[in-house]
Amino acid sequence: MKKFIKEHLIQTWIVASIVFAILIHILFVTDAPCDKLQAQWGAGDILTYTSTVALGLLAVWQNQKFKEENDRAQERLEKLTQQANELAIIGKIIDNRSAKLQRLQTCFFEFEIVSSPGTIESAYTRAADMSERGSLLSECSRDLTIKVENLIIEISGNKGIPSQKICDAIIRLSDATEEIIDHYFSGTSDSLGEKELAEYIAAHQEFIKYRSIYISRTERVLNKISYEDVSLADIRDFINSTSKKQEDSPNEQQTSPSDPQPDIPEH
Repeated sequence: MKKFIKEHLIQTWIVASIVFAILIHILFVTDAPCDKLQAQWGAGDILTYTSTVALGLLAVWQNQKFKEENDRAQERLEKLTQQANELAIIGKIIDNRSAKLQRLQTCFFEFEIVSSPGTIESAYTRAADMSERGSLLSECSRDLTIKVENLIIEISGNKGIPSQKICDAIIRLSDATEEIIDHYFSGTSDSLGEKELAEYIAAHQEFIKYRSIYISRTERVLNKISYEDVSLADIRDFINSTSKKQEDSPNEQQTSPSDPQPDIPEH
């Protein structure tokens, strides 16, 4: 019934007005059963009073409807503003993540170059004397330290991606590279020992493995944010859930060729 009246408000109002007018007419043409019930007002007075009350109620109803509509419009505006702000923040997150991925790839590449035995041997062989050789090898060691620090800094700023194993692999490869630098510092022209080579190759393969996993996870987060319809809260939840996952799952696949061979110098 309430739904019917709401859907046919004008028709209901017209019918109610006619019924009310007829009722007033009947009351005033019918004699009162006693003097105390004899009307002191005229029919016009009753209709005027009723109309005034009805108009007042109508004004209150209109004001209430206007307030409700205004509240709904304000709520829609706030939602649109919030969505616009979220989209702006998500856009900045995407830009930041894209730039972070590029910097990581650059730092990984630079670190792999300075940690290559071929780079160290090149510095050793192009030196004209022992003094220059020592200077070039010291420069190799400094470059290695700088690249390791830069890479660790970039990794530490990549929120939501487990980093313990890739950091351990970087340190292990750096230590193995320092062993090779120390070998050349000794001034010997002998080839690298089997132990040194084995340690370096194992460290290099471990680095390649965890670098691939780390880059893959970073790309996955970026793709999730970029290509799926997610809210800012969803992004936070996704990054938090990613960071809580077990470090380097055994089911994770490498994106680079397996067992890549480092650049080992030959004598």
